[in-house]
Amino acid sequence: MSKLFERLYHAWVLDFRDRYLRWANPAARPWETSCRGCDGKCVEEETRVLLCDHCDASYNVKCLRPKLKKVPKGAWHCPACAPKIGKNRSVTILSAVTEQAAKRRAEMGDIPKKPVKQKMFLVKWAGLGYEHCTWETQEDINDDDAIAEFRRLEGVTPEEPDLTEKEIQEVINSAVTVTHGNASGKGITEDILIKSGLAKKNKDNKLFDVFRDRLMFPIKDRKGRVVGFGGRVMNPDDQPKYLNTGETPVFQKSRELYGLFEALE
Repeated sequence: MSKLFERLYHAWVLDFRDRYLRWANPAARPWETSCRGCDGKCVEEETRVLLCDHCDASYNVKCLRPKLKKVPKGAWHCPACAPKIGKNRSVTILSAVTEQAAKRRAEMGDIPKKPVKQKMFLVKWAGLGYEHCTWETQEDINDDDAIAEFRRLEGVTPEEPDLTEKEIQEVINSAVTVTHGNASGKGITEDILIKSGLAKKNKDNKLFDVFRDRLMFPIKDRKGRVVGFGGRVMNPDDQPKYLNTGETPVFQKSRELYGLFEALE
């Protein structure tokens, strides 16, 4: 199974890095069992259908260009794989015939004993496509310095911020009280924050965030302008479960329908 996976990974993923084929092109879907020359429109007996030894693509003898007069003996390569043979001697074109021969030897008990020098893992890197997968050792996968260097070279942003638990708690605590600093304050006054329904004042006359510790959803008018917010608690013990922006100069609940703008889109 590992040999089959490696062969088809090379044929279906890596080989498409240097070329672009539209989905409508049958050659872009080598895994389909119908003829890749005509996208399965031809009708031919199975003895006249060829299977590529590398990518498993099926081709009717009549659909090949130039046409073949007879079915070739031995391993055969499709028009997409044939040019790769011998083009780069450093690259091995994996073979289904060799794969099947190894499988039969294993079934007969003739299992080749080859010492494993190093265990490698095929890594899918965050932010990159499958064609950029690389073989890495266990040590490299868990090496924070190597991962940081990879992200720097590839311009990949970490999925999670590299913050300590203490730093995260400090950010949460600083956001409980709304200030000009954490409200991005460019010309935003306390009066505007209160009138917009985003903040209120407590008994100590300090601003606090109305939607603190809530997952917020924007409420848009029919023109797509954000006029208010809905917020759901993240702690199941907090109440109320849902909270909407109160009546403001730009948001009147009776005049707005949540999701209308998205539905009109």
